[in-house]
Amino acid sequence: MLPKRYWEVKPKTIHIRRNPKSVAVSYFFHSERFFYKCSMDTFLRSFVREHQFFSPYHAHVIEYHELQGCDNILHLTYEEMKRYLPAVVRKVCEFFGKSYSKPELELLYQHLSFKSIRDNPTLNREKPNDPIKTTPFIRKGEADGWKHELTPEQIHMLDEWTKERVPNPEHRKLFE
Repeated sequence: MLPKRYWEVKPKTIHIRRNPKSVAVSYFFHSERFFYKCSMDTFLRSFVREHQFFSPYHAHVIEYHELQGCDNILHLTYEEMKRYLPAVVRKVCEFFGKSYSKPELELLYQHLSFKSIRDNPTLNREKPNDPIKTTPFIRKGEADGWKHELTPEQIHMLDEWTKERVPNPEHRKLFE
């Protein structure tokens, strides 16, 4: 899906991967908000069969992982952004050759906080006085929220899906 000239121009690119269980939960709620009208369980069964848009997930992550040596691609995870935002911001600044003062960085951390993003009506796609209340676009912003959303059976199904799609143990570490 990249532009044809991507490898000629080599623009700076940030690739962010996320635990597949988190992806599944987040994608369910996103889909439910716009077009999907079935249960979480039905959605997950479709998700592991790769019948959802933006599939196949594992192949996508592995293909980007294989580009580790490319100096125009920065690899991050959603989980590290949630847990170590200042360290990730430093990586991104270094990647783009930017530097900021401590007060500017503090303002940036505040701007990038989940609270700031969730409270922004434009990012959350809220419409003033909308009589139809749906799940917010920006929902919880948790790194491991799937642990509270999925049943043990659903977790097992997603783990088995990863084992099946990612037979290489080294690659499997990308999905933990």
